[in-house]
Amino acid sequence: MLLSRSNGTGEFMPAFDVPEQVRFTCSECGDCCRGVQVLLEEDERQALAARDWSGLASDLEGAATTVVLTEGPLKGRHRLAHRADGSCVYLGARNQCRLHEHFGPEAKPRTCRMYPFAFRPMGERVAVDVAFSCRAVSEGSGVEVRAHEEEWAGLLLEVQAPAPPAIRLAGREVAPSIVLEIERVLIGLLRNASLDPPDRVRGAADFLKLGLMGDPTTPHAAMLRDAIAAGLPARVRREPSVEPMDATQTTVFRQWLYLALNPAPSGDERRWREAGIAFRDAVGRPVVGGFELRASFEDIDRVDASLIRRGCDLPTAWLAAKLVGQRFLLAGVTEAPFIESARMLLLCFPMIAWTSKALAADRSSSRVEEPDVRLAIRAIDRTLGQLSLASFPKPQAKAFHWTIHETDLVTSATRDVLGGRDP
Repeated sequence: MLLSRSNGTGEFMPAFDVPEQVRFTCSECGDCCRGVQVLLEEDERQALAARDWSGLASDLEGAATTVVLTEGPLKGRHRLAHRADGSCVYLGARNQCRLHEHFGPEAKPRTCRMYPFAFRPMGERVAVDVAFSCRAVSEGSGVEVRAHEEEWAGLLLEVQAPAPPAIRLAGREVAPSIVLEIERVLIGLLRNASLDPPDRVRGAADFLKLGLMGDPTTPHAAMLRDAIAAGLPARVRREPSVEPMDATQTTVFRQWLYLALNPAPSGDERRWREAGIAFRDAVGRPVVGGFELRASFEDIDRVDASLIRRGCDLPTAWLAAKLVGQRFLLAGVTEAPFIESARMLLLCFPMIAWTSKALAADRSSSRVEEPDVRLAIRAIDRTLGQLSLASFPKPQAKAFHWTIHETDLVTSATRDVLGGRDP
């Protein structure tokens, strides 16, 4: 997974840490140009403002193609403007970018040119995150993502690399090598074919609870982590019982799930909050992606999700890819501690399972099928790393923090959504 070599022309290639078994070739579906917020650096904003569209696109002649954000932690930053339907103002009628069409690929903002990839320096390596919100990625179509390495290297030459961020673990800043070691343990548990997917996630959650206490930088701590990781699969198989969610856990899970599926809108916030309260209390029909489903919460509960419970590897493969990319560490625009962030990442497993059931119920099916899982992963991936506890009032944020740290929310939520183990 870790690559560092010449590109054949004598130029140095960065050491990319690439998620395995992930594929991508652009299908030109245009999804990434609809409803995605593309932030701009000042040089990009100025370059866009200087473009002359005379004789090329009448709707862009003299038009405002960027807007400034006026609220939140990104206040003062500029982004690409959207049409009323959420599409980028540069999107053409045939799903083509008109910047690319008329001025070449270099005219597009760097975020657009990098999509569906993002990069994060981790010591001597560069972690590669892949957006599963991209249709081609979620469908597993195209070439393995490592085939894009030379393209990545060229793009990164244009970007001033930030200093590698410090990662906090058990209250301490730790070296990237320790994070890499822990990442590999978690990925190994998530790929353990001897366990059903829910038990793989439970094993990873138990490792975060048992293996990362005390000072993680000592040799003794490393030996303890190895011993715990080696024994976890047998322990999970030997102790299958998991308690259901209590009232606090249920509230926290549903609130976080609602936020993940329905990011705060730019308008009609009152309706969004009312829908969130109804979702929390499982009243009426749930709202997903801003739209009310035809299925009720009761309909969703009745859907058979044995596909996920017994062996569908898609959600755990997604979790492994996110661990490699490290984007889960970002909460809004703030770096979050590793253990809390990793637990919130694992909480995505029951969220994907619930969303898969909701999509199946909405199409009047009694069983989850693979397309439901792929669409659910796209929905959850879209907001990963963007949600933060700032979305909650202070008392609720405190309750969430306590619940994610002090209870087995991940495994209890998984049990409630997927049911118990087969006899």
